[in-house]
Amino acid sequence: MSSLILPRLKEFYRNYHSADLQCLNELYSEQLEFIDPLLALNGIAQLRSYFEHGREGLSYCSFDFLHCDEGQACCTIQWRMHVSHRRLNSAKRFSIEGVSVLRFDDTGLICYHRDYYDLGELFYERIAVIGAVVRALKKRIVTGAEHGADTAEHGGTKQADVESGPDKRSPATDTGISAGTGAP
Repeated sequence: MSSLILPRLKEFYRNYHSADLQCLNELYSEQLEFIDPLLALNGIAQLRSYFEHGREGLSYCSFDFLHCDEGQACCTIQWRMHVSHRRLNSAKRFSIEGVSVLRFDDTGLICYHRDYYDLGELFYERIAVIGAVVRALKKRIVTGAEHGADTAEHGGTKQADVESGPDKRSPATDTGISAGTGAP
C-alpha cells in the first residue's frame, strides 16, 4: 500500500513551500493522527491549518529523503529539511535532519504521521537572543560530557583530583555538570 502513496508524498514535501495543500486529501486519511515535537493534530483540516500557519514567513522549505524503510502498512523515512524563514537564523537557509513514522489505512492513505526532530535545532538555536543561550548550554553540556569521559579514563577520578585530593578541587576544574557519569 505504501508504495502507491510514497512517491506523491515525497513530491509534496520536496516542494513544501509551494505545494498545493488541497492535495493533502490524496495523501492523508480523514482520521489522520499527526504528531510532531510541537503538537498533536487530528484530521486533515487541522493539518491543513497547521501547514498554512507554518508557511507564514517561510520563503523556502524543501526535503531530501535520505533513507526509507517500507513495510506493508507502515514506513519510516529519514529526511533532511532545508528551510529559510524570516524569523529564524536571520532569514538564512539552514538544514536539520529528522525521521517520520507513517502508518497506512486499508485504502493506502496515511492515517498516522509522527515526526521526530530536534526542536531546539529547528527553532530555539535560530532565534537571536535565545539561540545564543541554547548554543552556550549545548556547548557546556558537551564540555561536561567530555569531562565525564576524562574522568572515566582515570577510573572515575580526574587526574587533578589524584594530585590534590577530592576535597581540594578548584571551581575551575569542577564544572558541576555530569553528563552520563552518574555523579553530580
